[in-house]
Amino acid sequence: MFTSNGAFARDTLSREEIGALIKHVVASCNLEDMFPNHAWAEHQKESAAACFHSLAATFLKLGESTSA
Repeated sequence: MFTSNGAFARDTLSREEIGALIKHVVASCNLEDMFPNHAWAEHQKESAAACFHSLAATFLKLGESTSA
């Protein structure tokens, strides 16, 4: 799906593509790097729980209940 000048024809990703991209990032990165604003040193378990909650909510919004 490229235009005549070589640009990609669409400017948004589908829900499936966004879900796949997030899954790839989660599999490739540390939570601490993905969510650097959490108080990891003081509250590691709570920070991890909040991150997993945020990721699960994002997957549910995308219709990816299995990933959530």
